[in-house]
Amino acid sequence: MATSNFREKLGRKLLKKKMLQHKKKRTVVSFEAAKNILLAFSSNQPEAELALIDQFASQLRNMGKKVTRLIYLGKLKRKAIKPGDIAGTIYLAQEDFNLWGMPISAKSSDIMATAYDYVINLNLNSPMPLSSMTACSNAALRIGPYKVADVACYDLMLGNNKHPDLKHFIQDLNHYIPKL
Repeated sequence: MATSNFREKLGRKLLKKKMLQHKKKRTVVSFEAAKNILLAFSSNQPEAELALIDQFASQLRNMGKKVTRLIYLGKLKRKAIKPGDIAGTIYLAQEDFNLWGMPISAKSSDIMATAYDYVINLNLNSPMPLSSMTACSNAALRIGPYKVADVACYDLMLGNNKHPDLKHFIQDLNHYIPKL
């Protein structure tokens, strides 16, 4: 456990340094104009959170948005997932990242190179691989949960100290994103 925390801290420090050196000019795409949205989350989130994410993805699709789901599998191997299980879903596993949680695979590079309008990290605990994927993405706007350690990773951070859960985070997204 101590080794894992050390890796996480070192990974965040390396990511912050990388983000400060690599200043990409970002643009804010209005919600009306946004067409391509990537939702990033982890497969080990509780079932109730996964259901909320599915509802949010459906809501965005009903608004005419193309939604791609990026699911971080953690220590599970991608081979355990049958290709094409869910259309519009990309799976990444621990093998796609280096020891510090930075992307290293061709698959992760392709995702980061894709010009999404919005990349939204829906994991409030933000494991290092999800933080690094959203931070290094080529998205016009990177959105994630407010964490002091991740300020350099996102263009827009939302959070509610009174209700720090995914339900309220999605409510904040529904409230603020249409105002962009």
